[in-house]
Amino acid sequence: MTSTFDGLYKQTFKEEDGITYRELTQPSEDTILNRNSELRKNTGVINDMSFGRQLASIPVNAYEKMCRDHPELIKGDSQQRSECMMKILNSSEGKKYLVQ
Repeated sequence: MTSTFDGLYKQTFKEEDGITYRELTQPSEDTILNRNSELRKNTGVINDMSFGRQLASIPVNAYEKMCRDHPELIKGDSQQRSECMMKILNSSEGKKYLVQ
């Protein structure tokens, strides 16, 4: 069994009966929120613009809850989904997920 951690996800490979399985886990919500808080304190830390600007880091379970609470987040065109996400991130509910 081997494990790697890239700061966001832990990846573990297990072999059972000659078959290799990959398990991907995410840190706790507290770990993610603490990291977001540290990134907000240090403006300019996220400088890699090769894939665009990272605005938020949202735990999977929190994102799924957002999708249940705001169905427009997964419906409509990309402009509508983007507007919905920005509305959420600018609300008191979403501020903790911002990294900038």
